[in-house]
Amino acid sequence: HCVLLGVCRYMATLWMDSKSSSEPWYIGVQTAIIDRHLLSIKPPSIVARVPRSLIERKFWKAHEWQHWLLYYSLPVLKGILPQRYHSHWALLIEGISILLGSELNAELINHAHDALVYFVGGVQSLYGKEHMTFNVHSLLHLSKSVVHWGPLWAHSAFMFEDFNGYLLKQVKSSQAVPQQICKQVALSRAFPCLAKQFLTNASAEFKDFCNEMRQGNQHVKKYKKLTEVTALGPPNVRLISLGDQAALHTVREVPTNSVVSYYKRIAVNGGVVHGHTYSKIKQRNNS
Repeated sequence: HCVLLGVCRYMATLWMDSKSSSEPWYIGVQTAIIDRHLLSIKPPSIVARVPRSLIERKFWKAHEWQHWLLYYSLPVLKGILPQRYHSHWALLIEGISILLGSELNAELINHAHDALVYFVGGVQSLYGKEHMTFNVHSLLHLSKSVVHWGPLWAHSAFMFEDFNGYLLKQVKSSQAVPQQICKQVALSRAFPCLAKQFLTNASAEFKDFCNEMRQGNQHVKKYKKLTEVTALGPPNVRLISLGDQAALHTVREVPTNSVVSYYKRIAVNGGVVHGHTYSKIKQRNNS
């Protein structure tokens, strides 16, 4: 609420709102060019939302502002936002990126704090004292929050709001809503203990059935679990190409004229990777 729906949204409004048309940082007349760059970006599926036009920014969710801050804004605004304002914006990105890290130490936290201090000071010197909002001031306290509570992702509002969505799905009727939620949450928490107690000697088919009950409907009906990856969808079985055989040479020897299975998608490390020939997804690039 401080950084994304606060400072990020406020700065974008400053740059693009016609009220700032006489200011040196105003770039609203170039919104169409910025949009063209922004909408040409095809993020991987691990990014929750694809880019939306800046014209619709008042409807953007916090995750969209997060993607704008961390991934899109610097390259999209390069050459459009005047250099001193672009460099100043980069200070916020640097500080927040560090505080979102999974491994932090005192040196990194101090570096992030310095970047945020320079950013806050720059808001007053570049934009004016009237733009020193409460959210801008609050940036000075983020590093202390990280010292006390861990990385920003560990205590942001995201996890709580995401869980509200889970709780909402447990409600099946308008009657006795609290009891429904409590019952479903209790069942969900009890399932691992029950599984450990009763599924130890169960058949593989029965274990798969129970896992499907927990995970819900699978988006991919046909898949094959391999050692480190899961192949998704039906394979294309054919002779290995000479180019692929040469590429695999550094991993293992594959005889010429081997019959192999080609897959267009695989799941690895919690993400999905597509081959270049997979064309069903237009707005993303997982290749």
